[in-house]
Order: sequence, then C-alpha cells, then structure tokens
Amino acid sequence: VKSPALRFLLGLSISLVALESQPIEAQEVSELQADLSQMLDAYSWKDARWGVLVVSLDQSDTLFSESPDSALSPASNLKLLTTAAALRILGPDFRFQTYLLSDSNIANDVLEGDLVLYGTGDPGISDLFFQEREDVLELLADQLEEAGVRTVTGDLVADASHLPGPLRPYSWDPK
Repeated sequence: VKSPALRFLLGLSISLVALESQPIEAQEVSELQADLSQMLDAYSWKDARWGVLVVSLDQSDTLFSESPDSALSPASNLKLLTTAAALRILGPDFRFQTYLLSDSNIANDVLEGDLVLYGTGDPGISDLFFQEREDVLELLADQLEEAGVRTVTGDLVADASHLPGPLRPYSWDPK
C-alpha cells in the first residue's frame, strides 16, 4: 500500500482484528501500544491531528490512547470497520486482479483481434496512486509488451461486468 493514510488504517485494522475477543496479556498490550505509537509517529501527516482510544471490550480498560479527549472534527471511521471486515473475509494476502484478455492469436508481435481489459474493482487503479491517469495504462501496456504484443489490430474493450452496480453513486461528481 503506497498511501501513508491507507497503510496506517490497514495497520490499525490488523491490530484491532488480531485483538478480537481474545484475553490480552500485559506483553501484548505493550506491543500493541508500541506498534500504534510507531504508526502514528512514522508518517508526516500534513495538518493532521489524532484522537485515538482503544478499549478492551472484555475488561473495559484502556489499551492505547493518544489525545483521546481532543475536540476534533470526526473522520470517516467506517473505513476502519470496512477494512477489518475485508481483512477477515478476504485475508491479508488478497489482491484484486485486472486482466488483459483476448481469444486472438499473437503473430510477429501483433495481436490480431480485440484486447479486453477486465477489471475486478481494484481500488489501487486510481488517481490516488498514480500521478497521471495515463500511468496505469502505461503500466498495463508495458506488461502487454513483455508478453510479446506491440500492436493490437482490434479494439480495446473495457469490461466492468464483474461489478454489478453503478461504478459510483449517482450523487458523486464525476469530475
């Protein structure tokens, strides 16, 4: 994960999932406190202020706190729950796949037919992770060239059929 904010949320979520309804030993609490402190200190958060409070659900004692009483504008904390659920269901090694497909033959570096870009919803293909929108396409083109294709005679077909709903809520401005 390239984004510092996403790395932090992922690390925090993994820590919280690991604590799920298990008795916590003093050494584990110390390790958790050290890990969370390191995560908060490791990144330079531009104009960010944190208020963090981690409480044991079994014993109601505070496991970690960083400015817990600060009056801050609330963030989108649902991301923590979503990340924790995704880690539990998909596992930490899950990766979204994006495929370049064709049923045509390749001869002399030429793909005689259509090239299908089949996506499965990879959130990493976004303006957040690439400086320019074209960068992700250049990456895919490089992979295609490594596979021995330099020319495609057919169309480039974008297939989003894996994603059944609207690609974004209707209320979002598409830019």
